Amino acid sequence: MFNKLPYDADNDFIPVSLLALTFGVVPAHPAAPGNNFAEMIAHAKANPGALNYATWGSGSVPGIFLGWINYANGVSITPVPYKGAGPSLPAIVAGQVHLTYSAIGLVAPHVKAGKIKLLAVAGSKRSPYVPDTPSLGEF
Repeated sequence: MFNKLPYDADNDFIPVSLLALTFGVVPAHPAAPGNNFAEMIAHAKANPGALNYATWGSGSVPGIFLGWINYANGVSITPVPYKGAGPSLPAIVAGQVHLTYSAIGLVAPHVKAGKIKLLAVAGSKRSPYVPDTPSLGEF
């Protein structure tokens, strides 16, 4: 978020404890363009501004992650703010927004019911919970 910090964010901190471990995913409405992350990015490049994503605000994990997607891939996906995961997931199920970033545990029941598709798992490796979904490291 900042170009210059008064500290080295990579080296000046020491982890004290692992608080949680979760698999982040990029879930989308089943009718959203693309069946994986690469196809979604290709659609976003060919159709600037046509896709949107649910965020919880500019400093939230979905906001930062999907803002990075825009920057890193040269696309313009429109953010749509929601008051957290609670309201954003039903919006994806209803087709009001195309995609977001979420924890696998929150979207798993919707994926199993076919109401949400997964475009990618965040990170370099696939998740054992959704082994058929490619990781971002594969793209």
